[in-house]
Amino acid sequence: MSALREQMLKLVAKATAPIKTRVNNMLVRTVVAAINDDTGFQQVTTSALAGELPDQVEHMQPGGLSHVALPTAEGLMVCIGGSRSHAIALMLANRSMRPKGLLPGETAIWTAGPSPLGGLKILCKADGSIEVTPGGITPVMKIAGDLEVTGEVTAKAGVGTGVGLSTHITPSPMGPLGPPTPGT
Repeated sequence: MSALREQMLKLVAKATAPIKTRVNNMLVRTVVAAINDDTGFQQVTTSALAGELPDQVEHMQPGGLSHVALPTAEGLMVCIGGSRSHAIALMLANRSMRPKGLLPGETAIWTAGPSPLGGLKILCKADGSIEVTPGGITPVMKIAGDLEVTGEVTAKAGVGTGVGLSTHITPSPMGPLGPPTPGT
């Protein structure tokens, strides 16, 4: 009875081997070698299994967000139907540059940045506040367009400590000019 059982198991294994291979090939961990950002979906060259360098793998990103991952970024390669001929890349990111130490419920939008100091980081904090940290060697925050603030604005550096824009009296050679006039 055991010889018959073994023969049946071998037949089942042989019959299901192609299905097993396709299922095993459906989801693969991958490393980015290069990215072409000049197409509808980014075209990624990745390294998946040993010696395998799939190219022109489409990198699908969520609507409204886009980034170009650096070489050595890691992610997932999804092979539709288990076929390597039509793969897509998902969730490409550089683990060494990811902001760390976030609290539960916090979200960060970040760039790798060209300097050792890193790039821009926008942190939506668990307490509801937003922290924006420009990166680079000389961090500068630029706002193109108008800025409307409904709450108090306080400068903490460059103009004195704790200068509030609504309570600051502008000095002049002829004496204080008075507080800012709303709407001007």
